[in-house]
Amino acid sequence: GVGYEVGLFAARAGAKVYLLCRSEKRGKVAVAAIREETDSPMVHALIGDASLFGDMARAIKELGRMERKLDCLVCCAGMVARGPLDKTLTAEGVETTFATQLLCGRYAITQLALPLLRQGDEPRVIMLSSAEAYIVKYPGTPTAAAEAAHEPGSYSGTLAFAYASRGQLLLAKRFARDNPAIVFLTAHP
Repeated sequence: GVGYEVGLFAARAGAKVYLLCRSEKRGKVAVAAIREETDSPMVHALIGDASLFGDMARAIKELGRMERKLDCLVCCAGMVARGPLDKTLTAEGVETTFATQLLCGRYAITQLALPLLRQGDEPRVIMLSSAEAYIVKYPGTPTAAAEAAHEPGSYSGTLAFAYASRGQLLLAKRFARDNPAIVFLTAHP
């Protein structure tokens, strides 16, 4: 996916790379492939699900034990449920699209990584969003979270995805305002 390609690009450029992977098995395969293609031993996997706050906290804590700084954080975990019956909840009870695209996979990991980013060289955070962010106005977190909380049958995965994507743009703007020494970018892949 996008994370693999970003990791490959960064490793080719000589960066130390940590991939956040949901699956330990797939993480090992990705790390081995990037190492083989780039001849870089500086590619590692952190295991965690971007839809879970606990996993984001554990991954950043683990990263902090290994590194004193973080120069760049790329938030690109994503998923979308398209049908009205596709709504799922995370193990922490949050609708999966909202948790992955905004709450944990963007907000929590970035917030938790701020101390490491503040020590970085020209630190930056890149949040992959979507053009779907522009099809809706962000209704505010209570409404976006309420959309995510709809019962199967009335749930709109497309709307939940669009709200989360729009929320990412606003989140990056807020992070940039509150952390002027760190560059925050959003991009459509």
